[in-house]
Amino acid sequence: MNKYLKLTLLFIAIWFIASVINGLLSTLCITFLGDKSGSEEALLSFIFSFIFSIPFVFVIWISGMISMSTLKTYDKVYRLLLYETFAVSIAGAFLFRDLFKEFNGAAIGLEVSVVVSAVTTIMLFRKELKKINTN
Repeated sequence: MNKYLKLTLLFIAIWFIASVINGLLSTLCITFLGDKSGSEEALLSFIFSFIFSIPFVFVIWISGMISMSTLKTYDKVYRLLLYETFAVSIAGAFLFRDLFKEFNGAAIGLEVSVVVSAVTTIMLFRKELKKINTN
């Protein structure tokens, strides 16, 4: 299988896992730090995690494709993807800041959950990224 197709499938898995982690962290933040708690907020945090993360995952996927074709060593590709994921997730958290303000005490926790879920997921898939890049 082509390494670019493998990378595309891997980023679909990364997107899914990151959205699940973000949904769980968001639900915990809303429940424990915010004014609201309930199944509606949990469901909304999972839906928003999946839908609103699509453009940001697309940016990282494009960057991964470009870096996979231009950078030759795995360490450089992984480091670049990790830095870009960190930067893009911070940008995403700032873009949705107004949406997060609805959850009074949990706004900062929701912003942190976006960054933590994105970076954690890239780190979880480090071995798979290495397999794709070395083949």
